[in-house]
Amino acid sequence: MKVELLHIPDCPNYEVAAQLLKEILSENGLPQNISEVSVTDFAQAEVLAFPGSPTIRVDGKDVDPAFPEQDYRGLSCRTYIVDGKRQGFPSHAMISLAIRSALSADRTKFRGPMKHSENIAPLAAAIGALSTLVCCLPLGIAAAAGAAGLGVVLEPLRPWLLGSSITLLAIGFVQLYRSRAACQRRSRVSTVVLLFSAIIVLAVVLFPQAMASFLADLVP
Repeated sequence: MKVELLHIPDCPNYEVAAQLLKEILSENGLPQNISEVSVTDFAQAEVLAFPGSPTIRVDGKDVDPAFPEQDYRGLSCRTYIVDGKRQGFPSHAMISLAIRSALSADRTKFRGPMKHSENIAPLAAAIGALSTLVCCLPLGIAAAAGAAGLGVVLEPLRPWLLGSSITLLAIGFVQLYRSRAACQRRSRVSTVVLLFSAIIVLAVVLFPQAMASFLADLVP
């Protein structure tokens, strides 16, 4: 978000406007990064479309919603209508509304669905956990499924596979948390995949024999 304060030298309302702007930025938890521009000649005023001093713009938009588009450019003071009266600087409400609108627009711009690639970690965790059950299947079923030899190979690796599954599951939860912190919309599919994978990994870790029997029952 870009905040600009344009003014002419020795403007009597510049200090008041600058202080008010800093206070409102602090109220919204924003750094006081204000781009101050001193307009010193008519050529500069024309280039900047400068309507008078002080002028505050947020992301290029004037903070006064009632400010009409006009051709006037000049090195003069500017007035604002606040509560039916004219004053030499924008009101607190004008500046606050402009800043909140810009913040809302920024959040909308960067908000998007979670990427499908974020499903890879939890799915890999579930597959890794299920692969450790090959050695626990009844011998006849494992042989029929062509997994007897694989079970022999995976048995020594079982602790490592379970550890990798838990790590991948943790990565999935971190990705979900980061998407929330970044104001991204969490995909319902991604959330379901993560929770389903977590249930599978937890069940394999806590009840390996029960899960193996369950898988065996699924095999005709």
